[in-house]
Amino acid sequence: TGSEGRHLSMGSSSIDFTPTEPDPALLGQPLSQVEIPTGQGILGILRANGSVELNTVPSPLIHAGDRIIYSSMAD
Repeated sequence: TGSEGRHLSMGSSSIDFTPTEPDPALLGQPLSQVEIPTGQGILGILRANGSVELNTVPSPLIHAGDRIIYSSMAD
């Protein structure tokens, strides 16, 4: 399930960010276990409390109420 995305321009490039509810099977798993669709990346996790945890090493764990923030080049 998707939700409202965001768009960011940096110089001549634009990046779209889309927070998406994770598959329930991923709850409790590290973000590194998420399959990344072709042409996208993962910025991090939008937590239920509104904070953002970036995709770092070691990967943060996915919890109920979180959304995975996918990123893609818009142009």
